[in-house]
Amino acid sequence: MISKKLNILFLMPYPHGVAAGQRFKVEQAYISLKNQGHSIKVDSFFNQETWEILYKKGYFFQKTVGTVLSWIRRIICVLTISKYDVVYNFMWVTPRGLPIAEWAVRKLSRKLIVDIDDLVYKTEGRNFFKNFFSCHFKSYYLVKNADCVVHNSPASSQECAQININNNAIHIPCSFDMNRYQLKSHRNQELVTLGWTGTISSIQYLKSIEPMLKDLYLIKKFKLILITNFDYEIPGIDLEVISWNAEREIQDLLRFDIGIYPVFFDDWSASKGGLKVQQYMAMGLPSVSSNHGAASSYIKHEKTGYLVKNDCEWIKYLSLLINDEKLRFTIGSAAREEAKNNFSINASISSYSKVICE
Repeated sequence: MISKKLNILFLMPYPHGVAAGQRFKVEQAYISLKNQGHSIKVDSFFNQETWEILYKKGYFFQKTVGTVLSWIRRIICVLTISKYDVVYNFMWVTPRGLPIAEWAVRKLSRKLIVDIDDLVYKTEGRNFFKNFFSCHFKSYYLVKNADCVVHNSPASSQECAQININNNAIHIPCSFDMNRYQLKSHRNQELVTLGWTGTISSIQYLKSIEPMLKDLYLIKKFKLILITNFDYEIPGIDLEVISWNAEREIQDLLRFDIGIYPVFFDDWSASKGGLKVQQYMAMGLPSVSSNHGAASSYIKHEKTGYLVKNDCEWIKYLSLLINDEKLRFTIGSAAREEAKNNFSINASISSYSKVICE
């Protein structure tokens, strides 16, 4: 039993509860850590006001002022790091550029834990300017020099362990409070809804299946709902875009009948944690996903979802689910049971607590 009470600083990019990479990972451990008697401070780089306009068109002046103020607040916070027992950093300390702030955090931290998504720690294969105007230099430095690295992809966790000077990296998948996620009730209806959820950083994957969705729409009419933080159009398809909202999240997901998860067949996609697929499964939704990366380890093909390798299979399996209400219920129910067994929030919280406190 851990007796020492720790003073823990969480350096996060975004405000609490708004970014999936934070919400379904370490943010869920805050209450448990507090209940253990630990002192917690969460410092978000962007505040709520800046976050709400960050990915919207326009607002140049507000974005500029908000970003400058964010830098000032973060620098002030970094100067206080020596008083903390543990610093938990998600993705980067400051966005873009060389790892100067990250170097300062490493020098001042007694124990530094770094939480990483995707392949943002990869710098090879990209020129200097692409790395400079992204977080890649920064994330690579943190992965290499942290006391421990956390990643939600098994493959990337192993790679991070090879990069890290302590050979210390752990895989902790995204997790869910299954009591919060309601089981989808599949009812026979004329217009079946396909659904996708994601941020603007994933827009290229959505665009990749536009041709298949258009071809499918010619065969069988359906409704497409996107839960996003950006505007989107696909001419000729019955499409509704919903702005993500924490309070409405479950109700919005319940409007889906079938979840879709397209990714590219590349290393970057293999490093993704597959959060969308996990959400679909937790909701009892059948899903159709690219047969690559996390989805291929979460989904049992034709039992808890469908894995596709080419354009034709997208149309084949989506048509199959659209046309068969009983099949949607059977696959969705099996997917939810799989989620209950493998994506437990309690197991995730226990893992975070162990990494942070031991």
